Amino acid sequence: RRAPGSMSASPPAARPAPVRRTPSSRRQREDEAGALALRLVAGAALIVILGALIYFFLVRVETEPEGSSTPAPVPADTVAAAAEAPPPPPPVLPDTMTVYLVAAGGPLEGIRVKVDADVRRPYWIEPGDSLRFRPAQRIAIWNRYRTPRLRINLEGYAYPVPPGDTLIVIDRATVQAFLNDRVR
Repeated sequence: RRAPGSMSASPPAARPAPVRRTPSSRRQREDEAGALALRLVAGAALIVILGALIYFFLVRVETEPEGSSTPAPVPADTVAAAAEAPPPPPPVLPDTMTVYLVAAGGPLEGIRVKVDADVRRPYWIEPGDSLRFRPAQRIAIWNRYRTPRLRINLEGYAYPVPPGDTLIVIDRATVQAFLNDRVR
């Protein structure tokens, strides 16, 4: 014990530091789960709304106009005119034609082709293969085979190859006449 007159006094009792209150981890997990559920519901609602908009603008089939649900009678002369529809317009040739040479009946060895003003060049085509040419005005094909080994595909149509000809010349006028005949 210390004497009553001594200068040193006992230190005051230390106070504990204040405790901060934080939400319990259980409550925090519940809040996070609630927020996640809200996000999922909002996302699903957004997807449903977008699907409805897409259906409305893109997929929706036009309904009949309001008013009479039975069609009005059509005069007989209109029906006859509709049956005699005009023929479709002839196809318009593009600036450059597309010509495929196909080796149909065997290999094409040394077939010669001249495109527009270019020089005549030899080509070899294996059976079943094809070569594409893009002439603007004219293509000339020297075919040394008298048997029908060569098949010509012109603008998507099979172009007739005469079996005896060794020189085939195709120009824009010939192609236009050929396509006009295809339309009729």
